[in-house]
Amino acid sequence: MILKRIRLHNYCQHRDLDLAIEGTLIALTGPNGKGKSNLLGGIQFGLTGEHPGKNKDQLLSWGAAEGRVEIEFEHEGVQATITRALHSTFSELQWGSESIRGTTQVNEALRVHLGMDKDLVKQAVFVRQAEIDSILFTTARERELAFQRLLGIGETSKIHKVLGDVISELALPVNYDEQIAQGKARHQELTARVTILGGQLAQIQTARNQAPQATDILAQLASIRASLQAAIRVTGAVTPLEEQDSRTNQAKGSMDAILPIELSLPETDRYIQDLQGRIYQAEQYQRAQQAWKKAGEAVLALGVSPYAPADLQTAKKQYDDATAEINRLAGRHKLHQDMLAGLRGAQGLQECPVCGSKVEDIQRLNDRLQGILQGLQETGTTLRSSQQVYQKVYADIDQATRTFQDQYTRLTAAYQQAESTLKGLVVSTEDPAALLPQIGELQERRRAYLANCTARQSLEATWKTHQGALERCRQECQAAITALQVLVPGIQPQDLPGLIQALQAQIPALEQQRDQLHGMDTEIARLQGMVGELHDAVLKLNQAVKQLEDKRAGQAGQQEALGVLGRVRDWFHFSNGPGTLSKAVLEALNQDVNNFLGQFTAPFVVEPSSETLGFRVIFTDGRETAPGGPPEASVLSGGERIQLAVAFRLSVYCMFAGKLGLLAMDEPTNFLDSANIGRFGEVLQKVKRIAAGMNLQLIVATHETSVLPFCDTSIDLTPK
Repeated sequence: MILKRIRLHNYCQHRDLDLAIEGTLIALTGPNGKGKSNLLGGIQFGLTGEHPGKNKDQLLSWGAAEGRVEIEFEHEGVQATITRALHSTFSELQWGSESIRGTTQVNEALRVHLGMDKDLVKQAVFVRQAEIDSILFTTARERELAFQRLLGIGETSKIHKVLGDVISELALPVNYDEQIAQGKARHQELTARVTILGGQLAQIQTARNQAPQATDILAQLASIRASLQAAIRVTGAVTPLEEQDSRTNQAKGSMDAILPIELSLPETDRYIQDLQGRIYQAEQYQRAQQAWKKAGEAVLALGVSPYAPADLQTAKKQYDDATAEINRLAGRHKLHQDMLAGLRGAQGLQECPVCGSKVEDIQRLNDRLQGILQGLQETGTTLRSSQQVYQKVYADIDQATRTFQDQYTRLTAAYQQAESTLKGLVVSTEDPAALLPQIGELQERRRAYLANCTARQSLEATWKTHQGALERCRQECQAAITALQVLVPGIQPQDLPGLIQALQAQIPALEQQRDQLHGMDTEIARLQGMVGELHDAVLKLNQAVKQLEDKRAGQAGQQEALGVLGRVRDWFHFSNGPGTLSKAVLEALNQDVNNFLGQFTAPFVVEPSSETLGFRVIFTDGRETAPGGPPEASVLSGGERIQLAVAFRLSVYCMFAGKLGLLAMDEPTNFLDSANIGRFGEVLQKVKRIAAGMNLQLIVATHETSVLPFCDTSIDLTPK
């Protein structure tokens, strides 16, 4: 797999990050806290759906409602893209022309296409901060747990303890006879309760069958209530009809009291529009004249430039001359400094690189070179001070000249625009203030006309509204009477009070009968439910007793099962199964580790130590081995530890994730001094060659700029 592009949207501090990935060895740089580790975590999240130590809510940028990770890569000639959302469960893999969606489906497709087990990828591909050598140079117990995680069997001590607790609990004897006796006694109690409730249910059902049907009572109630509502509706429709008739007559009288007023409204509007046009034309011409005069005054007030072009050229020449002289001094300083370095080197300076003469008095030449370098340094300091003065003078003159030119261009353009606008207008000599009173008089006439028209229209609308309401009242009253006569044939409006009183008297007795029937139905349902629950309880109790009897019968065979479980527990003790597997992994890694050490030209090889699950060192540069045999890897120097740690990580990658083609190391230079950081860079130079041969893409997050020359690509996350 070769990464091509990474896009992070609202992922931790990366609001919108879009990076193209190129090369075999890629460096992620930038100050602490700028997102190097979170960028590697984003790659891991895209490949596995998980970020070490964080859930999705913690990954979403502060205040963001949505976020996503998108990774483009190529694998065996196929172009692919992984997209995972932070604010939902959305996951998608575009594999060539095939599209796969769903977290489970995407993880399975990645496992099939890339040969990638996500748990092993987290352990073997993504090396977290300061953990490049954590497995090698720590306690034996920590190495034990690390190998168990690589094998995917978890912490075996916990499994061993849990199995021991389970065995202890199962080994306790259980008194099934007592539990069976209690179950049978409870069965007799429940059976007696079912008999009592069955008798009560039969009595209530007999009484309910002798009572009238609820449907008949409800139908009678519905008929009486419908008649009552119809009678009340007729009574309520008569009074509004009389009141609405009175309001309609009053509205008609008020409308007739106002007569329409005829005025010349169109002619008044034409006069107003003509006056408004003349006022606008005069005001527009006055504003254009004022703008033209103001623009001309601004051009005159600007004056001339404070500096001539010759002043700028002179200042530029002074700065360029000082810069050229500084460059010449730097060349002389470099030449004499190289001579001094050659004089002090292991081979010594045999002849002058300038004139070719033989060097006879080394001390004298050393003193002379130091004196020349000191003089060049002092002269350079003086020249740099002069250069800064000339640079400031040149910058001030250039800025002042540019500022004047910008102001002159802007003011001249404004003047020309104002002049063009003035020429494009019709000349007006009218005074807008003298025309305003005429508009006021015409507008007053217009308002008086509209007021009379509006008043009559409002009264006419009110009258028409009352007429409509009156007609609706008549229709509603007639409809109510017709509906009532269908329910009570021959009824007349004068008979309504007696009818309403008679209907209201019948309702309470019918409602009482309805409530009694409802209470009986509710009690029957309650008793039936209780009887059903008791029957279910009896059945469950029978099953429980049967299970207890089966357990009592099989209690003898439990001891054999406990013996098997004990042997499983013994396998999870570290000295047995996990220890054997860890030692096998260490021995399998040993050859690859030595192969990589050889490619690094390391002055030693290693052999596995079964007792400590670590490596012992065999030096190949002539160093003697102690009488007790090869020492532990902890005796290595800082640079040698780096070589072993990188070789170990490459070997772990080859064993557990070799099909993936990706290895990421986060801050591998943590806790290294300056000398060992330099050695790490030298190792990286060889790792780059090895990675290219393995078709492996290696990403290193670091804040050490000294290792950047050894990388193919450097991505700086420092904010621009």
